[in-house]
Amino acid sequence: MSTHHPQAIQDAVETLAANYAIEDPDALADFLTRHPKIIPYLEGSVPHIEKHFPGAPRALVVELDEDEELGAESLTRLYILVQAASHSATAHERMDRLDDEWGLDLCEDTNELVVIDLDYT
Repeated sequence: MSTHHPQAIQDAVETLAANYAIEDPDALADFLTRHPKIIPYLEGSVPHIEKHFPGAPRALVVELDEDEELGAESLTRLYILVQAASHSATAHERMDRLDDEWGLDLCEDTNELVVIDLDYT
């Protein structure tokens, strides 16, 4: 990982790596450097996700979300992707309950920078 990130960001990425698969640690560190206030939300998401998707792998993915609307700006977001395969029959119901309990507040509290979604790959 790059050394240009402050130690607190490096530590946060390492802490998050204990609970999430991280696709691109440098992209995550860059994102957290720009938005350090979201770190507690990421750490706080783990028990909520585990409650609704016990044992399901989780990943953090930084993606540019290009808005389809003309004139709307693209926004880089951090997606918490929950592997739905082991709960595929009930994944949508579980996701709805997770959204009601945590996901929608998370999205709102982070100005839509963090989104929990299902991963069917």
